Amino acid sequence: MIRCRPGLWLGILLGVGLLGCGGETAERDSASARSTLETALEAWKRGDSPTALKAGSPPLNVADYRWESGYKLTSYTIAENPTAAGFDQRFSVELKLTSPKGKASREKAGYLVATAPALAVVRDPES
Repeated sequence: MIRCRPGLWLGILLGVGLLGCGGETAERDSASARSTLETALEAWKRGDSPTALKAGSPPLNVADYRWESGYKLTSYTIAENPTAAGFDQRFSVELKLTSPKGKASREKAGYLVATAPALAVVRDPES
């Protein structure tokens, strides 16, 4: 005869309950990461500098080699579904840029976005 232990069942139920909570957390983290990315891209579009975002409240650290080299962002489109990258979210973004010499171009870029412990947006240097 198999004997049931109340503690075992409580542990199993708690474990199953915690598994159900992960989806909401992932969605919330994804929404927060998207909002953080939008904040950075809108600042670039307005002509702000990455340094201005770092001085903001809350501070937002941004690293994008095109932005730092003087390109202007005229518009962008963020893909709908980010992917998890460890604790961060990875977004694909189509950028419409104008070079410092005035030449218009389109690029696809990948951004890693962190929302904890600090806000950060980092462009994948391979994109």
